[in-house]
Amino acid sequence: MSNNTSRLLKVGVAVLCLVISLPVIYIGFLYLSYIDKTITSGTAYGFTIGQAKADVYRIAQLQFRDGDIEAIDTLRSRDEELKQFPEIIGDRHKVSEVRDWFESWNQWSLWLEGEKPVLLAVLKFHGDQLNHPWQAPNADDLGFRTGQSYSEAYSRLEALVTAHASMVVDTGWMARRQPMSFDDSEYRFVSEQDEWTLLVNDDYFNTVRLSFTRGRLSRIHRHRQYFELP
Repeated sequence: MSNNTSRLLKVGVAVLCLVISLPVIYIGFLYLSYIDKTITSGTAYGFTIGQAKADVYRIAQLQFRDGDIEAIDTLRSRDEELKQFPEIIGDRHKVSEVRDWFESWNQWSLWLEGEKPVLLAVLKFHGDQLNHPWQAPNADDLGFRTGQSYSEAYSRLEALVTAHASMVVDTGWMARRQPMSFDDSEYRFVSEQDEWTLLVNDDYFNTVRLSFTRGRLSRIHRHRQYFELP
């Protein structure tokens, strides 16, 4: 075997060993950098076990204003939504049937009922305003515009029913309404949920998860996935 062939063989073996070892190194990195701290008594991250849900929200308001957290996400699964909101989740409804629920969800789908339902549009709200509504390319202009409020969008829905009598609506798969500005009025969007995830730096790998039992904080879970300062 020539020196060149031997050298190439050694390089190939080295590259193969490196490729094989990379997943192991990555798993080791995740293991070493992962922080899983859970408490069920005492105080952590400004919250105290046993605090009422409304008091926890007020602390989250201050943390949001100080820039310590970016958002609250309730991370509801579809099964949990079906249990908690059986009146609105899982079926399509007439527009008049969702009047009292319309502002509680940040995504709605519009359909024409029939033997084969036709998707007309998807309305997504950011905060209190419609954000880049999607409309089926072959549908007539439905009149939804970025920046419309919930009330304006709902009024437009009511007007469309007269032209599309078979039009129905349902919530999107990931529909949820979260506090955007953390005003007192937005507390209602999370008050019925028993698990809140506070996003630090708007990152799902960097969170504080708060669990409630009978309206009081019962568990604080910290999840961090990267090397960083405490």
